Amino acid sequence: MKKKIGLFLIHGAGDERFRAQDKFIQKLFKKLEKLKIDSGLIAWRNANWYAPTQNEQVDLYNRFLSSHYPVKAKKLRQFVLYLISDMVAYVSEPNKPSKKYAETHALIHRDLALLKDELEENAPLILMASSLGTTIISNYIQDIQNKVCPEIWCKSPFERFETLTNIIMLGNNIPIYAPAYNLDQLTPFLFPNEKLSETFKPVASWLNIYDKNDPLGFPLKPINVSFEASVIKDIEMNVGGLLTSWNIGSHMGYWKSKKVIEQVSGIIRNIYKLVK
Repeated sequence: MKKKIGLFLIHGAGDERFRAQDKFIQKLFKKLEKLKIDSGLIAWRNANWYAPTQNEQVDLYNRFLSSHYPVKAKKLRQFVLYLISDMVAYVSEPNKPSKKYAETHALIHRDLALLKDELEENAPLILMASSLGTTIISNYIQDIQNKVCPEIWCKSPFERFETLTNIIMLGNNIPIYAPAYNLDQLTPFLFPNEKLSETFKPVASWLNIYDKNDPLGFPLKPINVSFEASVIKDIEMNVGGLLTSWNIGSHMGYWKSKKVIEQVSGIIRNIYKLVK
């Protein structure tokens, strides 16, 4: 049986292996059970965009390990190498794609199409992205809307994001890339889509959640007047544990946050009332 609500998760940089996202889903579904929401109506999928840089990262790291040059803090070096090289390899301006940019977006479409196949036609889509994933999905949607992507990626309203009802961004790092371009010419992608069903427009929202202690997560509205005038709602939220909530470690705390669970479960509850 086809499901009624789609939930698409896009992870950030680094070798996460979806541990954080899988645990998030487990906690989210437990919360939905308490709210008397049938999670069986929800199809969800992690977007696995990591492959374009993973092989090179592993190869390079192993070359360091097998060399005669001494290095300390090997695990930390591995983390930094994987994190930073993801950000550098992917970066590109929408409409001017690099090889890694195109390969990454092809994987996004692959998993988005797989999610579509589990859903009823024109099912509402909830999008969650963290860290570098916020930049990737923003560029992807802009390319779809500007029609500078393969035509096969735009076959259905779902794939054109015409059924996108809610966006939750966590630890957004779009502003890290913004200075590479003309700041005043940057614009967010169109949301909500003008073709979004009138049924779902009242519950449509774009939440950008960041922790003020997270130097890798930013509000979006200060970028320029276009972002300020958008429907984006910047929400400052303390995430992380006792040892991380006050420092850069908070960047790893969004998927574990009970406050984020509350926000997402509330969004799902609003949509559930319209589709059950």
